[in-house]
Amino acid sequence: MARVATGRLASVALVALLALLAFVALVLGLGAGAGLPAAPAGAASAPRVPATHLHGVVCTVAGGPGTGSGSASGSSRTYPTVGADPSAVEAIWIPGLNDRTCRAQAVRGGPAIAAALATDIDHAPEAPRARKIMCPLDDGTAVRLYFTPKGAHTGAGALQRVDADLSGCSFIDAPGTGARSSTAPFRRDLATLAPAHWRSYVVPRSDPTG
Repeated sequence: MARVATGRLASVALVALLALLAFVALVLGLGAGAGLPAAPAGAASAPRVPATHLHGVVCTVAGGPGTGSGSASGSSRTYPTVGADPSAVEAIWIPGLNDRTCRAQAVRGGPAIAAALATDIDHAPEAPRARKIMCPLDDGTAVRLYFTPKGAHTGAGALQRVDADLSGCSFIDAPGTGARSSTAPFRRDLATLAPAHWRSYVVPRSDPTG
């Protein structure tokens, strides 16, 4: 009987020891994982899709409605241009003030559509310069284009940003520049990247300025 009892005690002790070792290993594993450095910022593209929120019936977009970067009435004598042969483009589609879905959406395009849009932007006419320009029916619907220059990495610092209003005066601008006027070729090429919800805004019009 003594041998049986001793054997049982040894088995219980062994099970308890194994359980303790397993618990220690689990704790050490979690601690090691918590101590790992975070992935570098360059490992993934910076989040460029802005936060949106529906306040009653009004859609608000982080950073303000529309583009908010340039102005046809600004003092800048430079206008948005895109470097030759961009390797890619990312279009961030911005909802307008009256958009009940109130969601921004990102769509990526390859070198062919990136080059076409770059050419459209570079050839778009300069917008009229005035102290004040009234843009009727401007609900803030817009698209932000991020071009990746040829041979450049996809990090945020290497990207070229161009903004396009899709309502009102339909200006094309960029941070720190004056504005160009949207054109039918630009909208036609832009339509290839447009989600269904935005297609009605990029149908080429005979008068793209209003």
